[in-house]
Amino acid sequence: MDAPKAAEERRLVQRCIAGEREAWRALMERFGALVAHAVRTTLQRVVKFADPNRVDDAVQSVWTALCEDGCRRLRGFEAKCSLSTWLTVLSTRRALDFVRTEIRKGSLRTVRIDGEDHDLLGEIAAPAADDPPSADEVERLYAALERLPDDDRIILKLYYLDGCSYRTIARALGVAPNTVSSYLLRAREKLKGTMHG
Repeated sequence: MDAPKAAEERRLVQRCIAGEREAWRALMERFGALVAHAVRTTLQRVVKFADPNRVDDAVQSVWTALCEDGCRRLRGFEAKCSLSTWLTVLSTRRALDFVRTEIRKGSLRTVRIDGEDHDLLGEIAAPAADDPPSADEVERLYAALERLPDDDRIILKLYYLDGCSYRTIARALGVAPNTVSSYLLRAREKLKGTMHG
């Protein structure tokens, strides 16, 4: 991430921590769709259906978490990655927490929780089969994704994070379905180089 963008994001976060309403409004307008997308995608992967009411509740829990305890979580943003990456990781974690809470309450009974980005992380970092990725590994993955060229980042997000089929990706990118596999392979190799380089 370039220095001016990082400085601008740090200023926005500091203004939010200081309680400026306009800063909070700007944060929510700029990143609201991203937070909702991360929550919706996580719920779709975990419970196979993203009920709009549950998505809204989980999204609200993300924004509430940012405000709680004197903005404790927001104070944890150190601009080591982009604010969008940081919020995506936070939103994914909060969505998983939301699912766990719903399971304890009994409204979700047959759900097995898997991290929504384990498959990609497994292919890139090759962690031990029984070891779930740590929060640091997930954050490194998202930070590395943000550093990729747009074409590579988009195809990886479409396949791994959005769960799109090769055919859907081919239509979205305007390419033949049989070329999607080679595009994904190339993008994974670049991501691996970015994470380990």
